[in-house]
Amino acid sequence: MVEVMFLGIESCDDGVLQKMKKGSTWEDIGKAVKLLKNKNIKVGGNLILGSLGETQESMARSFERFRTLNLDSSNINVMQVYPGTTLWDEIENNDSGWHWVENARGDWENYNRSKPQIESAELSAGEIEKYRDEYKRKNYTLEKKIRKRIRKKLIKSKMLYSMTKKLYFSIKKIFSSSTIQD
Repeated sequence: MVEVMFLGIESCDDGVLQKMKKGSTWEDIGKAVKLLKNKNIKVGGNLILGSLGETQESMARSFERFRTLNLDSSNINVMQVYPGTTLWDEIENNDSGWHWVENARGDWENYNRSKPQIESAELSAGEIEKYRDEYKRKNYTLEKKIRKRIRKKLIKSKMLYSMTKKLYFSIKKIFSSSTIQD
């Protein structure tokens, strides 16, 4: 049985999803998450900031909608542009209105999904980083607290299991060493 499903949500803004050719809408995403959660499946999701067609407004909308999904796990990344892709060609040919951040083109050391490589007149690399940092501050801090609580519970469970196991063997030893008289 499936216990966890991680979704490549990428954006929660219909215009950006259409530009990305995802074939889904914000409504579809919400329905999918709800359906999975109703089946007791834990749901994780990925959000990408700085996609083609994204503006400050669409990024803010996507950011807020993503948070309302109440995912069990989430990840936020910055759009990466790889050679040989349609996106690379669009940036190279300046077909999209987006351009390379200075010194970012082919900077392989920074292909880590956290540093913006492209920006537009409507959305600068600094603004993309601001949203990324805000999301991580608000959500990863919460996730860390939750993980810490879960770890504590697991440790307590392991301790309880260990104590139960010791008790079982102690009782077994007592009964096996004693003789039962009729």
